[in-house]
Amino acid sequence: MKNTETAEITETSSKEGDSILIFFGWVFYVGALSCIGYGLTKIFKYKNYGENFSSLNVNAYVGGDAYNYIINGTYSTTYCVIGAVLAIIGSTCFIVNAIDKR
Repeated sequence: MKNTETAEITETSSKEGDSILIFFGWVFYVGALSCIGYGLTKIFKYKNYGENFSSLNVNAYVGGDAYNYIINGTYSTTYCVIGAVLAIIGSTCFIVNAIDKR
């Protein structure tokens, strides 16, 4: 009797572990997509109307366009790298889940 109870507990905890890994995998994928999306908006949405209409500026931090492109490119690269790392972690969760099912 004791062995069957242990086996049932192990199967139950394994199923809970599978669902947790799948949940975290999807959470990391959503985080990756949002980071990559935010990074791409940083690089593609840029408006600099100068000092006259500074309230309408989008992703403009300093007066020069070249400096703003450098800043936005750095932000974009950073967010896309964070998104790639999150996607790798999410994929790892799914792979570990698939290996545990064997």
